[in-house]
Amino acid sequence: MSGCARYSLEELNLNMNQINDTLHDFSTFTSLKWLYLSKNKLNGEIPKDIQFPPQLEKLYMESNSLKGVLTDYHFANMSKLQRLFLSDNSLALTFTQNWVPPFQLIWLGLRSCKLGPTFPKWLMTQNKFDVIDISNASISDIVPEWFWAKLPLLNNFLDMNISYNNLQGIIPNFPQKIYFHEMSLGSNQFEGPIPLFLRNSLHLDLSKNKFSDSIFFSCTNGTIGSLYQLDLSHNQLFGQIPDCWNHFKSLTYLDMSHNKFSRKISTSVGSLFDLQALLLRNNNLTNEMPFSLKSCTKLVILDLAENKLTGPFSCLDWE
Repeated sequence: MSGCARYSLEELNLNMNQINDTLHDFSTFTSLKWLYLSKNKLNGEIPKDIQFPPQLEKLYMESNSLKGVLTDYHFANMSKLQRLFLSDNSLALTFTQNWVPPFQLIWLGLRSCKLGPTFPKWLMTQNKFDVIDISNASISDIVPEWFWAKLPLLNNFLDMNISYNNLQGIIPNFPQKIYFHEMSLGSNQFEGPIPLFLRNSLHLDLSKNKFSDSIFFSCTNGTIGSLYQLDLSHNQLFGQIPDCWNHFKSLTYLDMSHNKFSRKISTSVGSLFDLQALLLRNNNLTNEMPFSLKSCTKLVILDLAENKLTGPFSCLDWE
């Protein structure tokens, strides 16, 4: 590939091919701004002595079979890098302890790369994220306060996925509104209350954690207009399911299965007119199913198994 350098390429797009090769040294492509190598069959170890082009703004190499360790050296002088996607390779990112990247990333995808076991400190320097995916990254640590404090400073409608790690601690609340397109915190060890600010999401996955306080459902606040999908399954939420679902008008998917909710199903669930899936399996719910469920005419999935419900199910006699 090095023979192509004389053409002063600014963009090289080889996405979604069947290229079966090791990673070449692109440092001679001094004008290259966009490099797309995703969804190929690139393999082998990334050489320790190569560097990415200093003018690079976008680097896409996800979904290959690359191996090895990326260090500060590989990213030296990359002050213009904005998008970095390395997901679904067998890569580790090992940076010196107080490394300050020369770039400010807008999009970051490192799913299934090895970043842990400690929370990556270099993220402290990044202040422009729109998208961040560090899921399944072998991080086993308490999420530092500076990471949560950074969220209100980032752009609205952030996509954030930090699921499938072993992240711990209590998530603080923020008085100001923060908006998320997708927020995935599932399959970690978060505990305590679910903070109110997370309600300002379109898609919210908090499943498989240790949340135990449902202040998230505070009935004193106004309508939560944006929440579209909510997964709270496999937590330790208890008590009666709050009766203020009229605040969550946009919900189409609601999963609260495998918790410790008790007593009756809240009547206001019937105000979720767009609801397509309601999953309440394996709780301690009692009494009859609320007749108001008859108003949820778009339901496709209704799972109430493994509870202590009684009485008829005539509420399901939809016309």
